[in-house]
Amino acid sequence: MRPIFEQQLDLARSKEEIPLLDHAGGATRYGIDSLLYILGQRWAWIPAVARLRPVDWFLRRLYRLVSYNRRVIVANNTPAGAFDCAPPFHLFYRVLYLLLALAVGGGLLGWFAEKYFPPLLALAVLVGAMAILLPALRRPSPDAVHYLGIMATPLLVAGLLVLPALWWPLLAWPLAGLALVVGGSMVGRRWDSLIKSNR
Repeated sequence: MRPIFEQQLDLARSKEEIPLLDHAGGATRYGIDSLLYILGQRWAWIPAVARLRPVDWFLRRLYRLVSYNRRVIVANNTPAGAFDCAPPFHLFYRVLYLLLALAVGGGLLGWFAEKYFPPLLALAVLVGAMAILLPALRRPSPDAVHYLGIMATPLLVAGLLVLPALWWPLLAWPLAGLALVVGGSMVGRRWDSLIKSNR
């Protein structure tokens, strides 16, 4: 006989939506429903607002966007012999994530470079930021979109890190340094992950 948690758990669904098990034998909640249940224990108004049709529609699609891309966002490989909890590949949500990461990350870095850097340096920054995607395209793989997602994430993070300069210009150069360090370390770790996954 299977353990009680396996009887309660839909393994296929749990790859797409993180489950919340009730050890007393109650219903298992998945995805946004489990998150809202947890938040509702502290703030009862959150599930009530989330049940409004437009809010519910938005939250469920936002959850799917993050869930279907969580493996490329964190860029971790499944250890040998371990259960692979990665969601199945979903082209629509991967392309949507890529477009958002490139538009937001690239847009913010472009705005920052244009505002704070001389024109040639701004161009070099933009070319360098976009170049983090090139190693992914050069890696032999049946799923280049997966690698593009992995390498687009540092671009998004770097763009978000310089965003506070919009309100606090004095922080522009420290933020640029922080974005360079964090983005560079993310690219290095992800490139290492790409190499290991192709061995």
